Amino acid sequence: MKPKKFSLTKISKYLKKPWTPITIARVDDYILNIAKFENNYHWHRHDKDELFIVLKGKIKIKTRKGNIILNKNEGVTIPKNVEHCPVAIKSSIVLMFEDSKLK
Repeated sequence: MKPKKFSLTKISKYLKKPWTPITIARVDDYILNIAKFENNYHWHRHDKDELFIVLKGKIKIKTRKGNIILNKNEGVTIPKNVEHCPVAIKSSIVLMFEDSKLK
């Protein structure tokens, strides 16, 4: 299979509905998603780690042990089983790297 490049700038223009990720790429059993964050998501947890990287905007990830603020070009890994709630401080574009079987 021939490698295929992608443009985050072009893909992000297709993000119209918040909290509806688009899968950009697969890496073995993992996926790279991009999504528009606006307002609040809901509290949840996963049985696998999840990585967030902010491309544009500013978000807060609430956890029961404190909040994590992420600005443009910053990221954080939320460990498995940590309950969290992503919140857009301002409209944001975020990459999420996660197990394709994430629950």
